[in-house]
Amino acid sequence: RAASAVAALAQRAATRVRQQGRQVLGLTVAVPGLVADSGTVRLSPSLGWSDVDLRGLLSGSLRQPGLDVAVANHAGLAAVAELRHGGHPAEHDLTYVTGAAGVEAGIVVDGRLLHGSQGFTGQIGRFSLGPPGSPALADLAGIEPLVRTALPGFDPAALTDLTPAVDQVATLARAGDPAVLAALRDTGCHLGQGLALLANLVNPEVIVLGDHYAALAEWILPAASAELARNTLAPAAGGAHLTASRLGLHAAALGGAVTHLDRIDTGSLPPAAHPS
Repeated sequence: RAASAVAALAQRAATRVRQQGRQVLGLTVAVPGLVADSGTVRLSPSLGWSDVDLRGLLSGSLRQPGLDVAVANHAGLAAVAELRHGGHPAEHDLTYVTGAAGVEAGIVVDGRLLHGSQGFTGQIGRFSLGPPGSPALADLAGIEPLVRTALPGFDPAALTDLTPAVDQVATLARAGDPAVLAALRDTGCHLGQGLALLANLVNPEVIVLGDHYAALAEWILPAASAELARNTLAPAAGGAHLTASRLGLHAAALGGAVTHLDRIDTGSLPPAAHPS
């Protein structure tokens, strides 16, 4: 059903583009979790998916054999967009952190997205220290746990979009609600500790908090920055600068578009469009 819904949205968007006399170059779907190079979603806990051939399902539903269809990790695509359009012209070692579905990182090293042997990088939400059963970073610093703590009685699992809940948290924080401010500080502290592990491993120039983290950065950043500096071995967090994204909730979509344009720039031209 999800693949059919995405395919329907893609068809509508493609139709609109063609009505403007333009050609559709490709379609990329951003998915949180482990996405294989083949376009199969190997595991997405937030979606409840395991070994879903999303690329195959979409290609079949779209019935457009020449269309370049890709499926990629959400955080990785957002990191590409942040590197190219986030206003960080000097940074070639950048990490983008998303909390929209668990906690994931898109890691750019020397100007290139860190891929790994199968593309399964950036799963920092699984960081956990302590005996078996100890909370992982996603349990302590994710957006869903934050909403659950800051808004008692609110069930984020019942929502398909956390934006209204995040907006409510921000409104209460501006009003000085002590419980909400404490929840935001705790989230920032835990997030900063997790980011310090990442900084000790890859030493980024900048760590960008994206999507809902960016919307709450005013309250999360101070505690996260302090913990990042305190827990990173190198002085001053190894030079890593923690900041909030300005790309909003659409960074991954922008990253998907950028990757298609990059293929065009390198000479991978799509087949000529045929009138329908």
